[in-house]
Amino acid sequence: MQSNIWKFAIHKATIVRMYLPIMAVYLLTLPETNTKTVGTVLLIAAISSVIFEIPSGYISDKIGHKTALAFARMMLILSTTAFFIGSSVAWFVLGAILLSLGRAFLSGTNEAFMHETLTELGRDNEYAKVMGKLSSLGNAISIVFIIAIPFLVKISYQAAFMVPLILDVIGAIAVLSLMQPTKTPQEIHEISTTHFSEVFKAGLRLKIFPYMILIALIMASVTAAEEFKEVYLLLLGVPIMYYGIFWAISKLIVAVLLLTNQKVKNTFTFHQFLGLKLFFAIILIGALKFVMTPILIIGIVILLAAFNWCFYEAENGYLLDIIKKSPFKSTLLSFRSLLYEGGIGPIAYMMGVVAL
Repeated sequence: MQSNIWKFAIHKATIVRMYLPIMAVYLLTLPETNTKTVGTVLLIAAISSVIFEIPSGYISDKIGHKTALAFARMMLILSTTAFFIGSSVAWFVLGAILLSLGRAFLSGTNEAFMHETLTELGRDNEYAKVMGKLSSLGNAISIVFIIAIPFLVKISYQAAFMVPLILDVIGAIAVLSLMQPTKTPQEIHEISTTHFSEVFKAGLRLKIFPYMILIALIMASVTAAEEFKEVYLLLLGVPIMYYGIFWAISKLIVAVLLLTNQKVKNTFTFHQFLGLKLFFAIILIGALKFVMTPILIIGIVILLAAFNWCFYEAENGYLLDIIKKSPFKSTLLSFRSLLYEGGIGPIAYMMGVVAL
């Protein structure tokens, strides 16, 4: 069971979708495509994410988290293959849907699987520490990929998809070699006999939904503001060649701060943590409206890109402390992702209307 940790580290490190920054540009190289085409593909991906989110969490708890992770890795391989072929818009639409499906099955399942692994090892109180290190590794590796993307594109757009395709295969092998944490007969019985409505009622009894609504609102607001980052940099006249450097810096910030997640969780109560998160989110988003100094705006944009993920594993640790006795961890955690994914679009639209 101990080997699950380093195998999961390989899984986390190979999840990075290094090609996302070039997706729109690559799509526009196809005949008879325009910005409307890009918007349509992104809309399909967003709708798919919302549709798949909750069912995927429930199915994951039913079929077993290792099986769900293996299915997710297969979807990632197929989506990357579709983008690699990329000879028509249809391939991009297919790839976007498969990617959304794969990500939906990873959402909640990653956290549930590792929490169960650490519980079996008697280390469940170290969740934020272990997952902080694993997520930090993933972000550190993503920095290399962000820097490598321009060089791969110079070779060909297909090269930018071939590398993650190889990594997806490696990640799939690591997931298939994971050991499934054992479940008690009571947990097996509860999983097999519990309907979705009962899981929702269990969430109500645990009083976890108010926390998830607040977390999702904060994350969606920050992500919505972050969606305008290229617009701000363009208005400032920042050359596009520097964008990758800024996002690499944001990933570096995330990688470093993830290593402190266990200390953060041990230092603050959940309520204090959420209060601080809300306070700094308001400060950063508000600063975009009132700060006029270019260098400060660049700094704010970098922090916004990093904000949601710096203490993500501490946040998961708090939530898992509330639901750790439930065998439906993936389903319950998926509610947060559903609210988050569903909130980004409307909030981004409102921000655009008020011209942040």
